[in-house]
Amino acid sequence: MGLVLGIGSGLFALIILWIVGLILCVVFSRVSSLRNGVVGVGILVIGVTVILIFYPRESDDGSGKTSKQPVDNLSVLRTTIFVFACLFAVVSMVLMLVFHWMEPQYAPALLARKKYTF
Repeated sequence: MGLVLGIGSGLFALIILWIVGLILCVVFSRVSSLRNGVVGVGILVIGVTVILIFYPRESDDGSGKTSKQPVDNLSVLRTTIFVFACLFAVVSMVLMLVFHWMEPQYAPALLARKKYTF
């Protein structure tokens, strides 16, 4: 198995896929005629990610050999906590964007009008 920058080739492919997907989403959101393309790119990236995750990594040779490997019993718990932490981070960043960074700044009202006489 070849390593790319110290990580596996599958994870490297997923990282490249998501970076390209995010760049395309930003580009499509800036072009007014392609705003619906963001949804298509999102669905495409998620679909390819699911396919790559569930695609078998090694072929089954059918030899029937089973080897005893250590099993991490807390992997489901760790994964669940990680997913909730990522979801919390994404939701909090979206809420920060909507309620803080995109808050309109109104000009202060004038208290008195000057009357000009010519």
